[in-house]
Amino acid sequence: MFTTILDNKTSDDEIIMFNYIKVQKAKERLTSNRRRGKHMKKKPLMFFAEQAIENGDCLQYPVFHFSITGRLPSLNIERGEYVEARDYFLEEILKTYDWKKINIQFNRAIIYIIHYFDTPKTIDLDNLNKKPLIDAIRRTLLIPDDSYHHLSLMEEGFFDRKYNHLEIFVMPRKYLGDFIKKVEF
Repeated sequence: MFTTILDNKTSDDEIIMFNYIKVQKAKERLTSNRRRGKHMKKKPLMFFAEQAIENGDCLQYPVFHFSITGRLPSLNIERGEYVEARDYFLEEILKTYDWKKINIQFNRAIIYIIHYFDTPKTIDLDNLNKKPLIDAIRRTLLIPDDSYHHLSLMEEGFFDRKYNHLEIFVMPRKYLGDFIKKVEF
């Protein structure tokens, strides 16, 4: 019914359906190793962490939390696989982001990515393609762009025998140390 190359005669409905099918296929492929019936608990998208300051008061800072089932693709993927991953991460990030309630942009942010792998096999984090995920977060406008002027990255990996998933935290960079001290993974 659909071809990978759309011509000028293709209707808008066909293009929408074509893109929907592409996103669903990407979602199936990226989450195929998840056990049936095991769904991640819905976490709050934004919360305020507190940092104690010298006079005994607490300073609150925003932290955005995204939970995504699946894992990042490897660096050496074909263009089509990259597009599938990009569409999947974009859909997952944007469906939890409330445009009407959130009006925050970090001038200097950090994205803290925690990978949970369903295998104890060694996986090199530097061989995973973070671009589709970072581009999806950039589309939320939490960061002006993903240059080194505005963004830093940190990532860790852990074993979770149930399924692959990602926990992503976006926050002002200056509060990362305080955040890591308080949160256990």
